[in-house]
Amino acid sequence: RFADGIAALAEAGVTRFVEVGPDGSLTALAREVLEEAGETAVVVAALRARQSEPEAFAAFLGRAHTAGIGVDWPAFYAGSGARAIPLPTYAFQRERYWLLPRAAAGDAAAAGQARLDHPLLVAAVQVGDRDEWLLTGRLSLEAQPWLADHTVLDTVLVPGAALTELALAAGRQVDAPVVEELILQAPLPLPVGEAVQLQVTVAEADENGHRDIAIYTRPQATEPGVRPESTCHARGRLGSEVESPGLPFPVLWPPEGAVAVPVDGLYERLAE
Repeated sequence: RFADGIAALAEAGVTRFVEVGPDGSLTALAREVLEEAGETAVVVAALRARQSEPEAFAAFLGRAHTAGIGVDWPAFYAGSGARAIPLPTYAFQRERYWLLPRAAAGDAAAAGQARLDHPLLVAAVQVGDRDEWLLTGRLSLEAQPWLADHTVLDTVLVPGAALTELALAAGRQVDAPVVEELILQAPLPLPVGEAVQLQVTVAEADENGHRDIAIYTRPQATEPGVRPESTCHARGRLGSEVESPGLPFPVLWPPEGAVAVPVDGLYERLAE
């Protein structure tokens, strides 16, 4: 009648149960009975069969203490050299050792934009009642530290492949997934400790289904009312179908007479 006894104790107001023995089998049974009865109580075991006795007993005393059961701590620490120290009079003072959290993208829907699942572009919005689109994001070495892998002459540059990916992402958003043309107009540097706002504009489709695209950035404004100047880094054209040039692909590859060009040390030679 173990279950009846535990239930009767709980109904009488007992909220703390301690199993003093070599294992915690009765603890598990008592906890199950209390849960079925909808009672809230603390159930702890002094020892566990497959745990070190000193560690299990110390954990038991800690749980009992937090549950309001009196523990003779001076007796527990007797002979260890431990001593009590006064708590600080202020609330909390601490030093963080964890990695700082990355900058959050924010709630694009709250700003009237569609959320994008992309490492650089965060949101997209349709311009008025026209079939024009604006895709936005924010670039910084803090939010995208992997961009620092592309450094030229001690300057971090967003690679051209990343700009091409921005165009492809914009094309997928407007059902024009083919980048038919993309002309790089200016490099996109990322200063250390600063952020830039990213904008990708997509125009309406013409009669052939082509859309003009442009990629802009501007420095992150730090003061209200300041409008930093924008820079266009690339312009191009999107399409929905791959146009074949009408020429057969060469069967022999590499072509006859081709010479392999080594690319080892390319950036070092460019720097020189």
